Amino acid sequence: MNKPLKVFISYAHKNTESKDRLVMALDVLGSEGVIETWDESKIQPGERWRDAISNNLADSDMLLYLVSADSLASEYQNKELADALHNKDIRVVPVILEQCDWRNHELSDFEVLPYRGKPINKWDSESAGWQNVVEGVREVVDRIRSQSELSSETLQAKLHAELAFQRSNLLALIRQQDAAIEAYSDSIELNPTHADAYNNRGRTYADKGDLDSAIREYTKAIELNPNFAAAYNNRGSAYFIKDDLDNALADFTSAIAIKPDFAMAYDNRAKVWFLRQELEKAVLDLASARARSGV
Repeated sequence: MNKPLKVFISYAHKNTESKDRLVMALDVLGSEGVIETWDESKIQPGERWRDAISNNLADSDMLLYLVSADSLASEYQNKELADALHNKDIRVVPVILEQCDWRNHELSDFEVLPYRGKPINKWDSESAGWQNVVEGVREVVDRIRSQSELSSETLQAKLHAELAFQRSNLLALIRQQDAAIEAYSDSIELNPTHADAYNNRGRTYADKGDLDSAIREYTKAIELNPNFAAAYNNRGSAYFIKDDLDNALADFTSAIAIKPDFAMAYDNRAKVWFLRQELEKAVLDLASARARSGV
């Protein structure tokens, strides 16, 4: 069962009656285990009230800010709002109690309750207004939970993808190339943005002599990570073996531009210069390769 979301209610003391009405209206959600509410009336004797407010707000998932002329003028409520806005994990939901200048306040940036900001005291039946607030809170809770579940599922998928990736690397290391390619494919299926998995699957294809597949994999890795120097170098090596010197030169040069201390890329580019009979450039790149490799 999902843990109840904690709802912090911020209100001016002159609006205590409205706060109590809201708490009563939210009782259904509380009895369902959907939310639990907190407001400063729950501070126990002997507690430091500032600390109690600060700690409970920091631990909350949602701030229901009861909006009135008194609350907009309240130093304490504006401090609570500022703290909630600073904490990106807290969803701020203004509840409009009466006509006031909230549209010229930073609260105007938020979707408010009741529907379209119709103040509670302007509803033909205030009970209907409070019910509209309850329905809105339920929708917000559902969205928060859906986002949380999605984040959890995404995190689990990435974890499984990383485990598959590490297994793939081990299989590639012991030269079980077909099994490694299959494992890299599993990792990519779990995390389609895993640039390293594409790059390493490309290296495994290259080890098998399938250069076209290798180039395709390196290209995908570069699309996912345009600053992937190793993928440029690997693709350049595949082009070099295919005797496509122009593309090889372009990729080695890109790798060096991204990573100026990339000794292997300098060494590889020197081979291209040599085959193109540009010996001075070849010598310069060999010197750069040695300087950066510590030889």
